[in-house]
Amino acid sequence: MKMDRFMNVFSRAVLVTAGILCFTHSRYILIMLPYLIGISMMVAGGIIVFVSTDMIRRHLKWTGETCSRVTRSLMIIVVGMITVIKGEGALPFIGVSWGLLGLYKSAGIFENAAEEWNADRNVSWAELAETAVETVLSCVLLFEPVEKLGTHIYLLGMQIIVFALFRARK
Repeated sequence: MKMDRFMNVFSRAVLVTAGILCFTHSRYILIMLPYLIGISMMVAGGIIVFVSTDMIRRHLKWTGETCSRVTRSLMIIVVGMITVIKGEGALPFIGVSWGLLGLYKSAGIFENAAEEWNADRNVSWAELAETAVETVLSCVLLFEPVEKLGTHIYLLGMQIIVFALFRARK
């Protein structure tokens, strides 16, 4: 119980620190973004490939799910490598990807809200308002992917802090 509480407080502190860094060092983070994202993609993809191949080795069979996980992870590793190699040249790709992911996330939240509405359940108007803002910001990012990345890093800092303080409750 004490360990859970400690981990909750620790993870919130890490998130708040990350949010503050996004606020105070958004230009530096923008410069480092291709490397942070690329290395993260390579590490995450590598871990998934390692775990999946270890499962294959233990069970001596490929399943459709395992095969799919490995091939997708290999693609994530390749995209991560390209992002690191291209460095600053990868910023347009990152900006467009961030914009598309924001739109995808917004569509999912709107879809859930419509299902709640149709089922005569309460719809979170605050969540819908947040989603509308995210949709607009994602569209702005798609129109000017590199020029607006710094602003998005700053806004990400705010979002991380709000999440850490108000939403990440256990």
